[in-house]
Amino acid sequence: MHPWHLKVSFQLLDDKSTVTDSGLYEEFWAGAELFKRTYTGHAFKVAEFGTSGGVKSSGDRIWPSWALNSLRDTIVAPLPNEADLEKSEFQTRDVKAARSDKGRADLVCFTVKDKPTAFTKPLFPKATYCFDSHDPFLRTRGIYGEGLDSTSNDPTVFHDRWIPRDIALLHGGKLMLTAHVETIEELSRIEDASSGSLSADSSSPQPDTVGVPSETAEGLLISHVPPVYPAIAKAARIKGTVVLQVLIGKDGKVKELGVESGPPLLQQAALDAVSRWVYRPYLVNGKPKPVFTKVNVIFKLE
Repeated sequence: MHPWHLKVSFQLLDDKSTVTDSGLYEEFWAGAELFKRTYTGHAFKVAEFGTSGGVKSSGDRIWPSWALNSLRDTIVAPLPNEADLEKSEFQTRDVKAARSDKGRADLVCFTVKDKPTAFTKPLFPKATYCFDSHDPFLRTRGIYGEGLDSTSNDPTVFHDRWIPRDIALLHGGKLMLTAHVETIEELSRIEDASSGSLSADSSSPQPDTVGVPSETAEGLLISHVPPVYPAIAKAARIKGTVVLQVLIGKDGKVKELGVESGPPLLQQAALDAVSRWVYRPYLVNGKPKPVFTKVNVIFKLE
C-alpha cells in the first residue's frame, strides 16, 4: 500500500456510560518498520514507532482503557489473518438488524471456530463477523474470548478497502468507546510517515515513578489474593501466564493495571485478583515512591 495518514477522534466511557476522557488517535504509516502512532487524551499520551528493531514507545506506560488499545484494529485490521483462518471452520447465517437511522440492515454473518482435531473439539466460537449483504463492509464484530464487540457505520472507500467512519466498542456488553474518523488520506512522501518531534526511544516511567523488576515487587507483596480460575477457561483446558503492567502507589496499593499478554479468557480473572493485592511501600532515600512493574499471573490445570 502507499503511505497513509489516519486521524480519529474518540471518547472513553466508564461502565455507567459517563465520558471519562476524549482525544485523538493519529497514525502515519509507510510500512511495518516505518510508522508513528499517537493516542492523546486530556490525562495521557502514548506514542508508538515502527523501527527495524521492533516497536518502540514513549509516554504513559499503562493504557487508560483496554478498548482504546483495540481502536486501531477495528479500523485498520478488523479481520483475522490468513494463517488463523486456515485453522478455522465457519458457520454462515443471514440476519436482520436495526440501523441507527431506525431502518433495517441485511447482514451476512460468519462465525469462526477452531477446526476439531483428533484430541479436541471446539467448545465455543472465536468470533462472529457480520457484513453488509450488499457491500463487503464489516458492520459488526464480536470477539467472544475477549468480551469485545464493535459496531461500524458510515463507510467510505480508501485504497480499495471499506473503512468505517463511526465506531463503537463495547466490553462485556457495555459501551466503552465511541470514535469518528476525521481524516484518512494518502501521503505524498514516505518521509511523512515518520514526521514529528517525538523520540522513538523506549518509554520510561513518569516523573517520580520508579521502575522495578517483577522479582523486586514480589518481595514487597504483603497481601496476595489468588485468581479465580474462570469456569469456561477450565472447561476448555486453557492455561498459561497473564502478564500485567502494574502501577503501585506510595501507599502500596495498586493504582493502575493493564494487560500486556496472556490468554484472553484468563485476563479478567488476573486483573480482578491483582487489583486487590497490597505491597509494602517502596522506599528511595527513606521516602516512598510509586512503582511501575510487571506481574506474572500463572494459571495451571490440575
